[in-house]
Amino acid sequence: MLLGLNSAYSIHQELVKLGLPVKLDCVGRLVTGYFSKFAGIAKRRQSSVENARANKQVRTKLVRIIVIPDNVTDIPLCLPVQTTGANAFKPALYNISRALQGVDART
Repeated sequence: MLLGLNSAYSIHQELVKLGLPVKLDCVGRLVTGYFSKFAGIAKRRQSSVENARANKQVRTKLVRIIVIPDNVTDIPLCLPVQTTGANAFKPALYNISRALQGVDART
């Protein structure tokens, strides 16, 4: 599975940077096992990557659009999941800001 292999390389690279003595094949088995156990996540991720490449953009559920260049790696193409989480904070921040209008926050 190409998806698992790419993930294993990037995860292994980050662990080595942290000084952890892990072997690539061990990380590969972990990633492959994870995607086997949670196949829906791998399918959703792969679908997200394919759609982003085909449409040259990524859209979140709140319709945030991120333009994707042709030479991008697959890793940032999983942004809908990450940015949707970030977008969840926006309404909360707006509501807090509105509720605090005219309130002296120093007291």
